[in-house]
Amino acid sequence: PPEWVSEVLAARDRQAVGRVAPPHGLTLVGVTYR
Repeated sequence: PPEWVSEVLAARDRQAVGRVAPPHGLTLVGVTYR
């Protein structure tokens, strides 16, 4: 849930996230700045 994103970032610990998607096939399509 989006509510815990700030807590995970503040923890500065990747283990706090839990399971993540495997990197196989992930591609950055684009970046937009405003």
